Amino acid sequence: MTDLLLQTVDAFAARQLYPAAALIDATDEVPASIVDTMREIGIVGLGDDDADLPDVLRVVEALGAGSAAVALLVVAPAATTGTARARTGLRGLRSGVQTGCDFPAEHRRLALAAGAAAIGAARHALKETARYLEQRRAFGQVLIDVPVLAAALRGREADLDDAASALWGCARDPLLGRAPDVARRATRAAVGATFDAIQLHGGYGYTTEYQVERIARDCISLRALLAELDDVAAARAS
Repeated sequence: MTDLLLQTVDAFAARQLYPAAALIDATDEVPASIVDTMREIGIVGLGDDDADLPDVLRVVEALGAGSAAVALLVVAPAATTGTARARTGLRGLRSGVQTGCDFPAEHRRLALAAGAAAIGAARHALKETARYLEQRRAFGQVLIDVPVLAAALRGREADLDDAASALWGCARDPLLGRAPDVARRATRAAVGATFDAIQLHGGYGYTTEYQVERIARDCISLRALLAELDDVAAARAS
């Protein structure tokens, strides 16, 4: 995978995905134009070909910053079809996400993708939080300069970095043996980061005026998706 493709993905996320994220969440539909552009770029179902898995996860993480549901289309293209499911986050995602064509390898790849999407989403939430704190003042200083608030951001960023390192390390293992564990670690770190992001926004963090509440819901649902995959694994093993 070339750096040019990753630059194209970043440009697509900035130009189309970020502006559409709130609409996807509100309507529970991924616009056809989003999927069409992803097909043109060549990233729908990217995980099904011979692409290097760590590179695939880099694409998922980049898209996760815009929409975690859309990010999963990279590894589960059928996720735009089927019956809509009531869920806290991941709006626009359908039940077709559980393709399961090469189990358990497909299960492990999807688990890692969920972890990568969560990390991308949480990183974006922290960036939005830093921007918010840079614009707010209290007690005669900009909030981002308050040591305890800055430390909270750095701590969550470090948690995400550690979880991401474990995720990429697992992705380089041909057997993906630790995939469920490292994916769960990633989603835990993401949920923690996004809930801190909400708190750092004060009461505004719970409103739809800011992105962090939607991102937190997506990360919760990614964590739930991993539990769902574990249930499928247990059922097949029995």
